[in-house]
Amino acid sequence: MTIMKSILLALHLVSVNLAAIGTLFCIGLIWRGAPDLQQTGKWLARWSCAGLLIGMLLGGLIMGMYSFGGAALNGTRFYNALLQIPHDRLWWGVAELAFYFLCMLPAVFFWAALMRRRWLLTVLLFLAATNLLYHFTPLFVVVGYLQGGTDFTPLTKPELRSLTVSPPVLARVVHHLLAGVAIVATVLLLRTASQAQSSRTPASKKAFETLVRRYGIWIFLVTLLEIPSGIWFLLQLPNAVQNQFIGGNVFVTSWFAAALLLVMLLLYKSFAVLTGETARRDAWQIAALLLTVILMMTGLLAFILPRYT
Repeated sequence: MTIMKSILLALHLVSVNLAAIGTLFCIGLIWRGAPDLQQTGKWLARWSCAGLLIGMLLGGLIMGMYSFGGAALNGTRFYNALLQIPHDRLWWGVAELAFYFLCMLPAVFFWAALMRRRWLLTVLLFLAATNLLYHFTPLFVVVGYLQGGTDFTPLTKPELRSLTVSPPVLARVVHHLLAGVAIVATVLLLRTASQAQSSRTPASKKAFETLVRRYGIWIFLVTLLEIPSGIWFLLQLPNAVQNQFIGGNVFVTSWFAAALLLVMLLLYKSFAVLTGETARRDAWQIAALLLTVILMMTGLLAFILPRYT
């Protein structure tokens, strides 16, 4: 069950990041002007909504596993940390999820009409994205951070705000958001590479291949930024945990080294895409590498170091 928990956490991360960051990419797509990009924006908006639904389902499964597994899956510590959050802040989370769909469903179902008022569509997409990014990412990073403590006294609202902007929390939030950009860029890479392969004219194929290279640039740059971001995140962990990463625990160090090797491979492959390797096979290789890195990094925290999930 512990391995299943790690897999579910990784898929949950992918889904909710698609929901949040995907809507921001939609804004860029609708203002690019090209009809193909605007249709891609509509497609991405639909998948963003689906991502949140899947993320909510996976989150429910994970919490159910915490309840069923108890201390064996670190569930007791998770719920103790969750109960430290002011209760009205948790109840507002339900309304904030509803608010996301209140913004996104009109965008999805009335896309053509709203494209004639792109400023209104932009506002809806921006509100949906910032709602998730501002309310949920920091909140659950705080809960994860609190699991590493021993004092489970409920926080006051000023204490929660102070903790939200503290370096240990900000480091992990930035790391998550960068991962979200890479996830959405990879989703768009897969779609565009498929469109390039099925294009009927050389001009259309060339246009799609140009887009594939652009998404490759996004993935390359964000993956590059994940390295200093990850170092910042690592430096915020307790010294005892840091020591396990740098040789104190052979298994943890080996796992971490293998994950870093995959990151290097992802950099290499994304650079190859932005320099011209735009086939569908190349896009799927990047997707497989990214998902494997996320699974390994999530497993490192959720399986090997369960107190710091």
